[in-house]
Amino acid sequence: MERKSKLLSLLDDEYFGVGLIDVKWGILMDEFDDAAIFLVLIFRDRVEAYFSLYDEEAPYRNYLGKGVAEDIETAKDYAFADLDRQVHLNIH
Repeated sequence: MERKSKLLSLLDDEYFGVGLIDVKWGILMDEFDDAAIFLVLIFRDRVEAYFSLYDEEAPYRNYLGKGVAEDIETAKDYAFADLDRQVHLNIH
């Protein structure tokens, strides 16, 4: 069975991102040298940010942090905090 990141699984959902007006993405390195892909969806009434940490090889992590706010930086902060909590406290 092929493994897929939680972020890619979201992108497969035909309703994901409906109504967005802009999108931004990139890669962020944290203090532990983990590379996380981020995706920011901008809607008229909110911003949704997602941070994905996925390993195809050991240690096989597959985490997705999400944050929703009225502005990009706050949404990214919330999403990164959610991802950080999952990764470093090992909460799924």
